[in-house]
Amino acid sequence: MWFPQIQTTIKIRGRGALSVSMLISTVISDVLFTAYLCAMAHQHWSVWMPQVPDALQQMLLLVVLWHFGDLQLDSLFSSKSPEGGKTLVPIVGALMGDPEQPPMDYRALGDYKD
Repeated sequence: MWFPQIQTTIKIRGRGALSVSMLISTVISDVLFTAYLCAMAHQHWSVWMPQVPDALQQMLLLVVLWHFGDLQLDSLFSSKSPEGGKTLVPIVGALMGDPEQPPMDYRALGDYKD
């Protein structure tokens, strides 16, 4: 489950390589999935109960990250533009076909073969 990650986060007093966006999305999906199984699908408690400790541990991890002040969302694929909005970083923009980015030399990525 999430106890080793909680222990590591407390030890290093930060998130390290943990993806906060992934953590938030899995908490939301666990809560919604459990609510669906319990309320709408009328499943036996033995079906949805294993999801509850997982969601609680993820919520505890989010609280620990909040306590250490390390609860900002990941910004690997975005950067601040001068206007204050988010823009794609050049490599992602070029790969996605952003017209404002110059064409990219894909050989610079490494394992490119002609």
